Amino acid sequence: MNTIARGTVAELMVSVELSKKEMTVCLPLNHNSEYDIVADTENGLRKIQVKRAYSVDNHGTKVLCVETRRILVKHSGKKGSVAGKYSDNGYDFLIACDVDNHNFWIIPRDKTAQYKAQIYLTKGMEQYLNQWILLGN
Repeated sequence: MNTIARGTVAELMVSVELSKKEMTVCLPLNHNSEYDIVADTENGLRKIQVKRAYSVDNHGTKVLCVETRRILVKHSGKKGSVAGKYSDNGYDFLIACDVDNHNFWIIPRDKTAQYKAQIYLTKGMEQYLNQWILLGN
């Protein structure tokens, strides 16, 4: 499965969870936006960036990690990708999706902005684990 397909699985899993919580889910028609989903909540619209969590070796211990950077694939036959920052208002929440264990970290933008490239989903991050209430429903 390629990178785009893996990301799509995470986006669909988040969409299902939002729907189960009776939020309306809207998807952008193109890939120009800095968010993947808009959730219509009791407290208004929430722009959501979905990232698939992946396992890394952190000094001999396997931990889950999520990117905070925007990875753009080069087009027009050029190989590789480019990593960049999200704008301050590009999304409201980053949702890290652990596809294998069906866990989700709902992390506010102001928290993700504190990290340059990655967030380890360990100490200090458990407060965001499956905390859908942060979105407003």
